[in-house]
Amino acid sequence: MRTTSGASSSASGSGRLKADLTRIVRQVHKTASDHNIGSDSGVSFSGEASSSSQKARQGTGSSIASTITPESAPDRASTVTDDRSTKNAPTLSTGLPMLPQLGADDSDVVDSPAQLRPSEAFFPSAPESSSRSSFSLSPSSSQDFELNDLWDALSRQLKPIADVLRTGRHREDLGASRLPADCVSALQLWLCTDSATSKQQPNNHVLEAAIEIFRVLANLCIDHDANRTVLDAAKAAPTILAAVSAILRKQDQSRSSALFSVKILTFLRAAMGAVLNMQLEHIATRLSLATVDCITTLASVASCPRIYLPHLWAMPRSVEIENDADALNKLKMGATVTSWAWRIIQEIFDDAKEEKEGQPDTPSDEMHDGDLDDASSRDVRSILARRCFTDLLRPLSLYVASEGQTTGHRIEIDADDVEDLVDSDAEIMQAVATLIESCAAEEADFRQRAVARFVAQQDRSGHGQLENQFQSGLDVLMSFVETVELPREWVRDFSALDGSTQTSSNADEDAQAAEEMRKAFAQAKALVAGAVVTISGDDDNMVELFSGPLHFIDRLKAWARYDPKKRDDLVSCGMLALGNLARSDAHCLSLVQEHGLAPFLASLLAQADDIKVAHGLVSLLKNLSIPAPNKAVIGQLDVIDAVTRFMNKDKDMVQPLQFATVGLLKHLCAGVTENAVRLVDDASSSSSSSSALNALIDMIRRIDDMPTKMEATRVLVNVVKSLWTSARSSGSQASSEQANLAARQKVVRRDVIQAIAEMVRTSPKYPVLVNEGIIALTLVGSERMGAELVSLSLLSEPTKAVAEDDENEEMGSDNETGAAVTRRRSTVDSSASTSSHPLPPPDCALDMVNLVLARRDARMPPQFACNACALVLSLCHANQGASSTGAVGQDAVARVAAKTRPALQQLKEHGPTEALAAAADALEAVSQAANI
Repeated sequence: MRTTSGASSSASGSGRLKADLTRIVRQVHKTASDHNIGSDSGVSFSGEASSSSQKARQGTGSSIASTITPESAPDRASTVTDDRSTKNAPTLSTGLPMLPQLGADDSDVVDSPAQLRPSEAFFPSAPESSSRSSFSLSPSSSQDFELNDLWDALSRQLKPIADVLRTGRHREDLGASRLPADCVSALQLWLCTDSATSKQQPNNHVLEAAIEIFRVLANLCIDHDANRTVLDAAKAAPTILAAVSAILRKQDQSRSSALFSVKILTFLRAAMGAVLNMQLEHIATRLSLATVDCITTLASVASCPRIYLPHLWAMPRSVEIENDADALNKLKMGATVTSWAWRIIQEIFDDAKEEKEGQPDTPSDEMHDGDLDDASSRDVRSILARRCFTDLLRPLSLYVASEGQTTGHRIEIDADDVEDLVDSDAEIMQAVATLIESCAAEEADFRQRAVARFVAQQDRSGHGQLENQFQSGLDVLMSFVETVELPREWVRDFSALDGSTQTSSNADEDAQAAEEMRKAFAQAKALVAGAVVTISGDDDNMVELFSGPLHFIDRLKAWARYDPKKRDDLVSCGMLALGNLARSDAHCLSLVQEHGLAPFLASLLAQADDIKVAHGLVSLLKNLSIPAPNKAVIGQLDVIDAVTRFMNKDKDMVQPLQFATVGLLKHLCAGVTENAVRLVDDASSSSSSSSALNALIDMIRRIDDMPTKMEATRVLVNVVKSLWTSARSSGSQASSEQANLAARQKVVRRDVIQAIAEMVRTSPKYPVLVNEGIIALTLVGSERMGAELVSLSLLSEPTKAVAEDDENEEMGSDNETGAAVTRRRSTVDSSASTSSHPLPPPDCALDMVNLVLARRDARMPPQFACNACALVLSLCHANQGASSTGAVGQDAVARVAAKTRPALQQLKEHGPTEALAAAADALEAVSQAANI
């Protein structure tokens, strides 16, 4: 009974399928008749045309297919038109050329994504024997001759329509007809049947019909946004990718590592061309493709070893390729499929990135666990990082595998085909490197998966099996950066390939193309290297990378020892990655005391001429100098003298290097008197003008970059703190005490003190900087000479930069500053302002001191007001000392006392309890100073 029932149900389902497909065929036939489109395009169903029809079509010109190459990267929007219309080709509103239309025969379309030759077939037909033998008819599904005839009939009806659409005729009318819906319905009908979900390979009847459907949909979209909108409403692009996914699943049933058949590659190429056309400059379609299913399908196509992997053509021939007569044709077709798939992914990604940047409050990095939620399910970066991790890395694998391989014969390819394949490889590498770098920067899941060890899959073989070739994703990236060199074919070394000679003009063209390819390759490697640095900077990866089984530290140390003149990329990347690991005291101490990196880094720094290498070295030393025990060790290695040159005027355009330099000096001088003396002392310099202190002051006065200017001023603050607090400590040796006193005298000068006072004035957004400056001025002003210079600086009104307020916004990049800024509760002190908006910079630094005393900023705790009271008290008491700058200095101290009196009086009467005593002492000192 059950068997009879099942057979009856199957027969009923088959009957409905045939009825629905028959209806679609009839509707397509009616659409063609209504528009006077013949039922025969002059092209045989097998794709082979008669000589007479070929001549007729050649007279109308050929269809061309173009994709992005490094040379045309800005033209991201090319699609499909025929040669006849290329001279006066219509353009989009952006002015970019259209994508070529998808032709059906050998003379109408070309395969290459870079070089356009009308003699090549876009959809080349395989020989009848190989084409028909690729798929066996299954007795259970493929022997339904009536159904096969219906698919054939649909192909015959769609073929002439697709051909007409290539020329633009009826494109608008057909787009407004029921043709788009019928095409999508036919695909959905196939997807809903057992033939799409079973393990049986699809037969040629279904594939031919699908190819013609893809052609119609692709050519409807040429230079026609209205039709793209129609197809988007019909969910055409996601439906095409669902069909592609079904085909890939069927192919996965086989464990073969051979390239897909020509028919499957033709199917995939038509599908990718259709989707590429649909999403071109069409936001709605791209949004519909930004889903888990669509992105994962595109990534599977883009990174499938059986379709194509970059550099596969240059690898020694495998057994499968050796025995495949169509291997070269398959490689060319696969390169087109892969490059188009990556291009679609990148364009969807770029569009989503622009949209996300306009909504900065939706970070994807915070979502770590579980399945993709509603927010991240449309975040292309999240999908790529979580679902397509190995797909992103696989295109790099063959470049690594080919390094050092000298055995085995490569497939024989002529120069023109090599050029086409290289252009595809370059396009793919640029897209992949960009996506890897962005995912590493924005997705914590990507960074953590990169460190996780691969599990070898013994049942898998062939090219691109990352799990069997590398330890981890990070190993893939590092191996690529470390071992891969520019392939000679990328620089158009075609004469070396075929032994031919070149004319002068050809040589010039090749030289220009070679330079562009070198830049493209270098950029791709730089992006991958940036991903390595970013992965090393993930907090969750620190312990695993520092002491785990990946031997990451040893690898980076080896990179650091490369000759910077030959491998500056490795040295720089190694330094930056080590610097990212040196973000805990334990790691910093280990790198300096156990690994002994400091002497080597210092010697390398003294010779560093390359900007990237110097930046990596300084950044690493900056982090290593944070723990107190390391400061003295690093300071003794003449690091301060070595980095002084980076503060000179000729390095003003290298802001990251200067910012890292002053950060290093700030750490070295924090609490270590010997380093503060080294920075101030000019004994080791040929002239006083070249000392680190003078270079620092000159840079502060000269540069406009506010974060660097403030960080440099904090170096002076730490120098003052170290020198003055050390002088007050007991037990100092006479020689060191004398050196400290000499250093203090060199610091007590107007330009140094003025720089600190200017930091106080211009930092209302960053109260911690105001407080630091006040403390330093208090220490310098503890003696009469210093007190008078401090008073003059507090009263000075420097010329303010026009864009000063905007530049201060960038100070948020300083993590230490940001961490130190805290907000007070408004209930603690009724006199403190509850406004969350910082006040604008006042005219002089003394006004900022009064604002601190008046408790106008709720972000400043009472201790800040106490420190301001200490400054006033110090200036008043020091004014009674022996040394003096003269009447001008004494008058400045008196003016400071007079101008701070009202604020001190208010603080004493209405301030918080913690500041009352300090306010009373300062007010008494001010009163005494007024009587002098």
